[in-house]
Amino acid sequence: MKTIIRSEDLREKIIVRQYPATGFSQGIQIEQHEIQEFNGISGTEKRTALEGALIVERELSIARPYMLEVEHDFPFLKMQFEMLGYSNFISALAGVPAVEILGGTHRLFFLPEVRGRLNYRQSRTTLEINLTLPFFNRIFAGSDFPIPSFGQGLMNHTPVLLHEKPLPILPAMRYCIEGIRREYYTGALRKIHLEAKITELLLMQIHQVTQPGNQLRINPADRDKLYYVKELIEGNLYEHYTILQLAELAGMNDCKLKRLFKAQFGLTLFEYLTEVRLTQARQWLEEGKLSVDEIASRVGYRYAQHFAAAFRRKFGANPKAFT
Repeated sequence: MKTIIRSEDLREKIIVRQYPATGFSQGIQIEQHEIQEFNGISGTEKRTALEGALIVERELSIARPYMLEVEHDFPFLKMQFEMLGYSNFISALAGVPAVEILGGTHRLFFLPEVRGRLNYRQSRTTLEINLTLPFFNRIFAGSDFPIPSFGQGLMNHTPVLLHEKPLPILPAMRYCIEGIRREYYTGALRKIHLEAKITELLLMQIHQVTQPGNQLRINPADRDKLYYVKELIEGNLYEHYTILQLAELAGMNDCKLKRLFKAQFGLTLFEYLTEVRLTQARQWLEEGKLSVDEIASRVGYRYAQHFAAAFRRKFGANPKAFT
């Protein structure tokens, strides 16, 4: 298994990576390195290789758009979460769809052969997980794949995207991604933990695609407004916006906002706000730097007891159990 990357924009003009024929690693291997500034590109990259999966975490500062030519001589099954930035793959092979991923969205796709160009145009924070087919098939052993078109693509070795368009990264996905990034365990326990988190993320992707709202067509102008509201919520957890206020800020009526938000993100505005608040609260609790009262206030709860009750409903335990 071999990957070749070429680019005049990188310090190393050609990068070749070799992997074992059975997968990405015989055990668990972790590489982490700084990308020294060159042509306006710098950042960090961490690569965690398991027998059936390769996890790549990147934080890149990009001063100008750049392009990579890439080849993989093995079937390419990839989960990609573009937390910040933009990625676009254009294949040099006939019949292979382009794979565009916007900031705040994710994709799952399968390409039996990869040869083409990757285009990046802004700073990026991403989590990318490459899976071997045996790893993927082991998860669904004895079961029909929930999305027949994707299962057929894998079976027939034909290019296939899980969904026509990239879908938003939900708060629960972000929490799961944080679980992958933070090293709770070492050795064999680390491997088991990562495999479990990869499986959880994969199931979230599939579940999101199967939700009825994702079949609704939303015009680009309205979708931009929905993402604006989503960013307002995520960036101002302490604010107590009403639906009417959010609708006014977005420039649409409240009924339309409620309907389209649920269709786009799979949750009502109130459900999404609660999900984001409690997911962030749990992360802060586990970091152990703030008190329960401070966290409750920061995520928009006026009374700690109301925060504790919502937290119990969500996670089945009191906030103090996570400190």
